[in-house]
Amino acid sequence: MKPMETLEYIRKHLHRFSEFAAVLSVCSLMVVSVYVAVDVVSRKALGISFFGTDELAGYAFAIVVGWGGCYSFMSGGMIRVDVIYVLLPGVGRAWLDVLAALATFLVATVLAYNAVELSLESLEFNNVSNTPLRLPLWMPQAAWSVGFYALAASSLLMTVETFLLALAGRHQDVIEITKSNGREVAT
Repeated sequence: MKPMETLEYIRKHLHRFSEFAAVLSVCSLMVVSVYVAVDVVSRKALGISFFGTDELAGYAFAIVVGWGGCYSFMSGGMIRVDVIYVLLPGVGRAWLDVLAALATFLVATVLAYNAVELSLESLEFNNVSNTPLRLPLWMPQAAWSVGFYALAASSLLMTVETFLLALAGRHQDVIEITKSNGREVAT
């Protein structure tokens, strides 16, 4: 396999993996929503309250943010301001897409690194939540960290692939794989 074919192959499989992670994230949010609803109804109707509802919901949301970033990036769903982008020809757009992928990689790497550091510190000091659940904090933090590493890996892959395509003069391919073509862009 040629290097560009290998990168495309990896990107497609990473996108499938991110879709799977997104489905799991949605399922976890649905479970948390039902849990919160049952807790509220139980508290109002029966006077019985579950403990840890807000804590578990918070962990679920944090993990979804970590993993959702990878899916959003791979699907072209990241928010960006296209004020300058729409004024540029294809070559300029392609290089801005490369720059956006690189910036995403740098930010995701900082997030992933610090999230792992936090997880390892929580593990080292046996930090637990200050709630009745007493959940070891490294558990949700590790799941959160892995999501940020998935975003960092996907954005690194996208940076390398788009950079090589832009160098080869395949600007429309760069725009296509970064999903810029789905936006309303003046030509």
